[in-house]
Amino acid sequence: MRIIFFTAHFGFLRNFETTVRTLAERGHEVLLFAERKGKPDERQIADRLALDLTSVSIVDQPRYSSGMWRALARAIRLCIDYLRYLEPSFADTPRLRARAASHLPGWTLKVLSFGIFRGSTGRRWIGTLLKTLERAVPISGAVDAFIEAHKPDVLITTPLLYFGSQQVDLVRTARRRGLPSLLCIGSWDHLTTKGQIHEVPDRVAVWNEIQREEAIRLHQVPMERIKLTGAPGYDRWFGAEPSTNRAAFCSEVGLRSDRPYLLYLASSMFIAPREWEFVDEWLHTLRDCGKIDLNEVGILIRPHPQNAAQWETFDLGRFENVSIWPRHGANPIDSASSANYYDSMYHSHAVIGLNTSGLIESAIIGRPVFTLLRQDLGASQVETIHFQHLLHFHGGLLHVSHDMDRHIADLSSALATESKTDEKSLRFVSGYVRPQGLDTPAATVMADVVEETGSLQPVPRSPRPAWTPALIPLLFPLAIGANVAFALKAGVDAHRVQRRLTRPLRIVRKRARALLVELRDRVRNAIYPPDEPEDH
Repeated sequence: MRIIFFTAHFGFLRNFETTVRTLAERGHEVLLFAERKGKPDERQIADRLALDLTSVSIVDQPRYSSGMWRALARAIRLCIDYLRYLEPSFADTPRLRARAASHLPGWTLKVLSFGIFRGSTGRRWIGTLLKTLERAVPISGAVDAFIEAHKPDVLITTPLLYFGSQQVDLVRTARRRGLPSLLCIGSWDHLTTKGQIHEVPDRVAVWNEIQREEAIRLHQVPMERIKLTGAPGYDRWFGAEPSTNRAAFCSEVGLRSDRPYLLYLASSMFIAPREWEFVDEWLHTLRDCGKIDLNEVGILIRPHPQNAAQWETFDLGRFENVSIWPRHGANPIDSASSANYYDSMYHSHAVIGLNTSGLIESAIIGRPVFTLLRQDLGASQVETIHFQHLLHFHGGLLHVSHDMDRHIADLSSALATESKTDEKSLRFVSGYVRPQGLDTPAATVMADVVEETGSLQPVPRSPRPAWTPALIPLLFPLAIGANVAFALKAGVDAHRVQRRLTRPLRIVRKRARALLVELRDRVRNAIYPPDEPEDH
């Protein structure tokens, strides 16, 4: 079976490397595509897969979508994505709503901010209109050529629901051609913090029961299309072993080996843009609380790989037995960085964080996971829906404190316990990360779903109603406006963009004018024939 695995960028392969390897081992051919380049280190995973597996290959940046309609499709999808954050389900998530709004051109946000669209009737009306227009936007022929050139047996996309995603055109083209399609959810927060699934594929692979409920409730995915696979990106931590002993690890990161240490896992820029301020207060409290165990416990701060800049100037001179490592952050996508990350979790006594997927990874290793809920941190924690997973799913993962005194007492109690294995963590993992069984790798289940999807024989059908071409005259000026709006937002010369887009119209107008002039002259000559020359 030939499989196209289409990602927004190759960094997503961190979540699906084991899946690709499993598919290749089963004899399938896998073609890896990335919509954009991404960061240089993210390409390593794709290169490693292509080097290790003869049936895996890379095709660099295909131009699967182009033309003047792309901006309009994106603009309409961004509006639909924003409208979902006005729904009651997102009433308590102002930061998520603000992030969705930040992607919109200014004038569209002003229109959608009218009072008429704030009520349920207004949202339903404008939502229906936008979805109708979005389906009427022509799909570039380059998309069909892209699929035709590679002739896959199944199309896999991830994440599909980024704001204004262009991957929607791939799924619609696959549907028109009768090509089975599969969406793989790549992260625990994608269904609740990103855009809408504008075209539901034949199958949607989610991690667990709570993601299934979110797919149905928030994205209207039919239950029969959903498959529970677990989280294949976390397979590598099950059964892993530390690369070095505790004493050697503490020496490498700059901590005392005769004291236990707590691991603080930092969060992303969106969650905690100034996390160092909280950590500075937290460290002072630990050292000044009067408890000997917390006065001397080691603290290892691990920056988030996409939010490490704020830690580069953080002053540790005021604290003993505290280290930031790796100082500039590290994305665990190769063997060395993965081993370092695993060692930092394995040798710790407990893990602390605000809101990061690293808390789930620590739970896989069995460490107790702690957090502090405060009103000033609400936007980073309880106001994000996926954080609720950590609080409530299967009894919750987190040991939660609502004030610093309780938090200090909880950490002190954890340090007084010899065992570093936490039953709460293991119970959470069994339902959230591997719902098909702790001994069943999620990549195995995912590969089964890919094969099942490939065996489907969907009836080819157009995803666009037959009458939508009638809307093209209306869509054409909107397409020009969308291109100009995005050009302005990106700082490009909008006049130049407008002239390029209207060039076909100018050519048509010029030719029409020439034809009218020619027609006028012929009519005039027929009515008033020129005088015949006299015979001499």
